[in-house]
Amino acid sequence: MSVIHHCSYEDALLLYDHATNDAPAPSQYAPHAHSRYELIFFRRGDASYTVDGRRYKLSRGQLILSRPFAVHEIGIESGAPYERYDILFDLSMLPGDVLAGIPAETDVLRFDGHPTVPAIFEKMDYYCGRLSGASCGRTLAHLVEEVLVNAAIEAQSGACPALGQSHPMVAAAVAYIEQELTTLTGIDELCRALFITNSYLHRLFMQYL
Repeated sequence: MSVIHHCSYEDALLLYDHATNDAPAPSQYAPHAHSRYELIFFRRGDASYTVDGRRYKLSRGQLILSRPFAVHEIGIESGAPYERYDILFDLSMLPGDVLAGIPAETDVLRFDGHPTVPAIFEKMDYYCGRLSGASCGRTLAHLVEEVLVNAAIEAQSGACPALGQSHPMVAAAVAYIEQELTTLTGIDELCRALFITNSYLHRLFMQYL
């Protein structure tokens, strides 16, 4: 494994890490959960993000929001270099209403071509490399708040959906059906392949198809 940590910071309330893995392998990224919120800003790679059975194919400029105790994973789909900014943070360091504008069902937002959010993460590297201790922590906390404010704006406007108006699990189900059309035995096989229940898939199909 060849991981380059471009910039890192950690205190009791916040962990920040900008890293590149030049030779990622699926075994390095197992399903897991945190007791804190997590933001991942995806820069490059061939990867997907799965949380609670919902799968998103990642592309440059996407912002992932993982909530506490939600089981999630980064799926490495090839050996292409994987670069991301990763932030674990305790909500107590931010204004109490900072997440109010982000719908609970929001997992991924697309910011490719959107100048503000990528610039905020570049500022995190800048300050992380020039400040230390509590001063660095306070500055990074302000920038995390700025990212979340922008995420709320875009989530409310609907301008940056991850996969248009379709649900990622519906997209995965349709892709599986198309791939296994001649051998698919039925709904039970489909649900086993997607690790979801029949009733949940039925609700998704009713809502999105």
